[in-house]
Amino acid sequence: MKNEVYFEVKNQDGLARYGELRVGNLQVETPLIFLGYRLGDQPEVWKKIKIEALMPNVYDLLQNNGRVTEVLKKGVHKYLGFSNLIMMDSGGWYFQKKGGINVDVEYVLELEEKARPDIGVVLDFPLDPSKPEETHKRIDYTARNTKYMLEKSKIPIMPTIHGYSKEEIDYSAKKLRLDKPTMLALGSQAALLYPFRVNKIEKIVDTILYVRRKFPNAFLHVFGLGSPRLVPLLFYLGVDSVDAKTWLWKAVRHMIYHNGQIVCIKNDSYSWTPYFDGRDFECNCPVCSKYGFEGLKGERNWRNRAIHNAWKYQQEMKEIRKSIRDGWMEEYIGDRMENKTYRSLFEKIKNKLQKNLYEW
Repeated sequence: MKNEVYFEVKNQDGLARYGELRVGNLQVETPLIFLGYRLGDQPEVWKKIKIEALMPNVYDLLQNNGRVTEVLKKGVHKYLGFSNLIMMDSGGWYFQKKGGINVDVEYVLELEEKARPDIGVVLDFPLDPSKPEETHKRIDYTARNTKYMLEKSKIPIMPTIHGYSKEEIDYSAKKLRLDKPTMLALGSQAALLYPFRVNKIEKIVDTILYVRRKFPNAFLHVFGLGSPRLVPLLFYLGVDSVDAKTWLWKAVRHMIYHNGQIVCIKNDSYSWTPYFDGRDFECNCPVCSKYGFEGLKGERNWRNRAIHNAWKYQQEMKEIRKSIRDGWMEEYIGDRMENKTYRSLFEKIKNKLQKNLYEW
């Protein structure tokens, strides 16, 4: 029997929402961050600290036949030794990145069902902003897979909407035929950020706000935008969850999450990331409580950095939820936005929202 999914907004501060997501017997507070995790990677951070939600990927299963056998036999919860919320991504973005989606939707659904995550994701066809002529075709393929997976699945499935404009979102929504969905994901936005331009973020903001207004009651997840500087802003716009892999792959590159941003603790002249020498560093995560700042430095301590980063993400979720419940989300973001570019962007968005200048 398929688990039922329920979502309830309990407090709201502007567009920002504090709520509760229930999937079967599991219950989590929102806003929420899913830590992206490649099956088999180290560290298994949930065995060191409390983690609320993980997001492994079907694509990883197909890269290791031995692993797929064990995951499908045990189920992903038992395989990982993780009892909290798991959403399994379908791998659409990875398949496409590697040269095309050449796997059957039937097989992807079979893998998701046998792995038994709490939520599966539709095998979608993310958009490529450099190939606008393919947009409708990709949306059509996503709609075809959505129809199949929603009708056939034995587990809850997250549909994904794609688009970079009001017209494209409307087209995608029409093709998906979603009637007041309980949960919905927005995809393809991360592709706009490379190379980075502020006007690209403004475009993403416009799209998120339009989707939020079009589906006001849905639990809204946004894929691929888990940057520490973006996360509070997305929740301010009414997003309910995001996912991030930066906790791990930034750690491998000598980077840590500190004061709302990513900093590099290795003085590397080739890095674009701001250097941080540890001056006035304070952190009471399990790693820093035991080893201090020195425990984060060096090639061998990347696992410590990963645990630190994951812990900081979890703590920020608690702070953001409290700021929404207490009605000071704007002040919270304002205090975190030390970067002039992001602060200017936030002020611009805030003023437009206050003056109702966004076109829906």
